[in-house]
Amino acid sequence: MKKIILLCLFVSSITCFGAKIGTNSIGFGLGMLEYGADVTEAGVNTEIEFDGFAFSIGGNLNILPLENSSFGLDTSFSFVHGTELGPLAGLEADVTSLSLLLRPYTKLGDALLFADLGIGYTEIEVYGTGTGYGEDTAFAAGFGAEFEISKLILQPALTWVFVGDDTYSTGYDLSEQLQLSIPVSFPINEKVDLTFNYNHTFAEKYTFGTTTIEPYIQFFSLGLDYNY
Repeated sequence: MKKIILLCLFVSSITCFGAKIGTNSIGFGLGMLEYGADVTEAGVNTEIEFDGFAFSIGGNLNILPLENSSFGLDTSFSFVHGTELGPLAGLEADVTSLSLLLRPYTKLGDALLFADLGIGYTEIEVYGTGTGYGEDTAFAAGFGAEFEISKLILQPALTWVFVGDDTYSTGYDLSEQLQLSIPVSFPINEKVDLTFNYNHTFAEKYTFGTTTIEPYIQFFSLGLDYNY
């Protein structure tokens, strides 16, 4: 069971910072990070959940305003740290993720369409009744749209994550993952936005011995974004 839990944890995480497109801003969020899996053995399905407190820090920089061209360009970073996730079967984990993204965008009607290109770095340290350590880099490519509904700014996106060679997923099909992200922001005033961010990462199903494992990652946070 501990080996299965370790494999569930070793899934790369890329989190997009959900700032409004075309802004210069910095923000933070507080929430929960969950690593889990649907595990099937001998026809019996169980769910493993390994979660705990996490915080995020992010920033967005508008490089090319849309007013000067038919398309614009943003760059952003996102830092997420989850501490003492668990415990489960005597194990706990600290997870750190850093992402850097480029976001070209254009306007279509009342919406902004965008693409995401970037890299991410994830570090995982497991301790307790067992130990483990993994780190990896990943390439990310995706697309999405930003639109407004009753003062709420929504920014749903799909991102494909391609993990490089690493020490923990060798022999397991964890190299391609799909992430759904739904950042939402609400303006408190001209400078400050209230933000909610939800991310769910789907990893490929794979087999360990006679056990089928389908890992996933969930992260959600509530925070503030300051536009400067």
